[in-house]
Amino acid sequence: MSPIRERSQYFARHASVHGVGNEGLEKLRNARVVVVGCGGVGSAAADYLARSGIGYLRLIDQDIVDVSNLHRLHGASVGDVYQPKAEVIANTLSRNMPWLKVQAIVDTVRGATAEDLLGGVDLIVDGLDNFRTRYVLNNYSIRARVPYLFTSAIANQGHAALFQPPNNACLECIFPSLVSSPNESCESLGVTSSVVTTIGAIAANEAVKFLLGQTSRLAGSLLTLDLDGPDFIFSTLSK
Repeated sequence: MSPIRERSQYFARHASVHGVGNEGLEKLRNARVVVVGCGGVGSAAADYLARSGIGYLRLIDQDIVDVSNLHRLHGASVGDVYQPKAEVIANTLSRNMPWLKVQAIVDTVRGATAEDLLGGVDLIVDGLDNFRTRYVLNNYSIRARVPYLFTSAIANQGHAALFQPPNNACLECIFPSLVSSPNESCESLGVTSSVVTTIGAIAANEAVKFLLGQTSRLAGSLLTLDLDGPDFIFSTLSK
């Protein structure tokens, strides 16, 4: 059976969803998305983006798989410990979905490399755990006018927002000059597999809606998810 035929069968149920159809699947097949940061949220987002029919994924992460990552890392197993996260996840996605074009880059996005690493995509998905690099993504998003889907997760809480410069607020509008603190990291506060998977799934879903030309409530709003409730809170964002 040819890969094209397999792809058609694979996405049969997704094509049946209202607002998707074969035309929508073709749009997604032609879409190009970069996921920066392949930890819990980023790997979940990449997995669901691939399962939604995105035709090209670029995965960027400089880190390696650690044993403590495995409880929340999609596409990684014990045998992948000490291997680059981006390559591990890319290999898993390629193995499960041979029609997907996936590129792994083991690197850190900096101001000097942003153009080379982020260029040529329709959407930037943030799976990072630090604001230093997030500001680099934000600055590139503003300069290149590429939409930027922000996410974060810590303990049992997550956030997500879609920035579309110059149409709405950007990351620095809502989090100006924020510095990531070691006391507020996953190492100190922990993080659950449930919250990273949920935020990753929401990010992938909103990315698909954006790429299909549908309205996203995350455009101009910050979603705060608290699984202790569970509570979903939307805050309106202003420039």
